[in-house]
Amino acid sequence: MRQLDSDEIKKYTFNILCDFAEFCDKNGIRYYLSGGTMLGAIRHKGFIPWDDDIDVLVPRPDFDRMHTILKETCVKPYYKLEGYNAGVGYYPFAKLVDVRTKVINEYSTVDNNLWIDIFPMDGLPDDIESCDEILSFASPLKINYNRAFAKVGKGKNIIRTIGKIPIKIYLNLFGLKKVTKKIDTLARKYPFEESEYVAGIAWSVGPRERMRREDYVPVVDVEFNGKMFHAPACWDTYLKQMFGDYMKLPPEDQRINHSNIVYITE
Repeated sequence: MRQLDSDEIKKYTFNILCDFAEFCDKNGIRYYLSGGTMLGAIRHKGFIPWDDDIDVLVPRPDFDRMHTILKETCVKPYYKLEGYNAGVGYYPFAKLVDVRTKVINEYSTVDNNLWIDIFPMDGLPDDIESCDEILSFASPLKINYNRAFAKVGKGKNIIRTIGKIPIKIYLNLFGLKKVTKKIDTLARKYPFEESEYVAGIAWSVGPRERMRREDYVPVVDVEFNGKMFHAPACWDTYLKQMFGDYMKLPPEDQRINHSNIVYITE
């Protein structure tokens, strides 16, 4: 196996995005760049320099159909779909991973291969207060995943190193599957196509993620690493809600990367 440098990590991750986007267009599946990937496309025309994440949002009807199609075929022979709905892993969204790669993270065991995150986008109730209650409830639940997959004996301070051990044991023995089922059930409560408001409930960052469906679903194309990908028509509103003054770079101490070590079998 050969270790990849930071530029190669981005290259292989970007290739997953390219192949996934081609698969979606071929099969009529809607997808949208989201989160830091959407921000990177607008502010940097590619990856945020200190990050190598790829995030996309897929409306729930398309998300479910994607799973159905990928039970019979594959995006590429060396890719695998993981997640609760794929029957592989516990997280309530999907990851398309490159099985040729091996990822080592000092603090976590959750990601074993290079990946892109594919988040379902679901409907919300019609009144804003109820929307925000659901998103505020869903957002903290994902903390459990970080705790469940944390490496024992590793932490940024002694309190965190020791404190996460009993939580990790409990979640893995009794609670993680229940948490996933709760999130998945909550996310599916309001049909996407019938809802005025939509959001990525299953991995929510809170109320600021709520968008009007009619503003969001029309597709526009934006540049990322020299290629064009789909984005929501209201990308400016989306980025303002998610990041505030999104064209302003954050302070250096907030420019966090995964610090992953990645190998590939060639």
